[in-house]
Amino acid sequence: MNLEWKNVEMKILHDENKIECVLSNANGKIKSGSLCAIMGHKNSGKSVLLNTLAGKLSPNFLIKKWYEKIGYVEIDQIKEDLQIKEISDLAVNVFDFDEKKQLKIATEFFNEPSILFLDDPTHELNSEDSNNLLKVLKCLCVKYKMTMIFTIQRLSDEVFNELDHLIIISNSHTVYSGEAKKAEEYFAANGFKNEITVSFPNFILETLKTNKRYLEFSKSQTFFSQK
Repeated sequence: MNLEWKNVEMKILHDENKIECVLSNANGKIKSGSLCAIMGHKNSGKSVLLNTLAGKLSPNFLIKKWYEKIGYVEIDQIKEDLQIKEISDLAVNVFDFDEKKQLKIATEFFNEPSILFLDDPTHELNSEDSNNLLKVLKCLCVKYKMTMIFTIQRLSDEVFNELDHLIIISNSHTVYSGEAKKAEEYFAANGFKNEITVSFPNFILETLKTNKRYLEFSKSQTFFSQK
């Protein structure tokens, strides 16, 4: 199932009638069977986007049949339902271990939804367990044409290379939405070339924090791609 959204906004009404925009004019399109990361700093709006698409923040926006096709899990649910203490118990080197068995366990847990939303699935996991978990998710995407969308604050090179689609959120704005493999070229073409010896995901996170020109562009949504 392909997923597309247009002009999605989310605002919060605080005390004294103060309105805060936590998601601004979000647009995106994800192909069926894709592994997609929504990346951004804390409070950037990445979880707001995920939860909005999953119907957690605006349930009246979605129709009943939508809920029949999606799943929503958090990392604690995975551990509890699979009765494992460590994610590594589930995801021990997916390419060398019994892959079919791992896929069967994961698929039974997820009930094979068309789209699965995961809010910060690597939270409090070490690097090795995070990479292993996301390899399992990638296998499920490929084997069962299941679309998986998850939020994450920082991507390792290993995980980044597994992605099909990347969404970058900054200050409630979508600053990139497109193929992960084209992201670095896209930013370089717009004046943000990685000229230091750090990984591309880390370069983007540092740029989001420190580059004033980038922040101005992000607010105006100059950076956006659905290609």
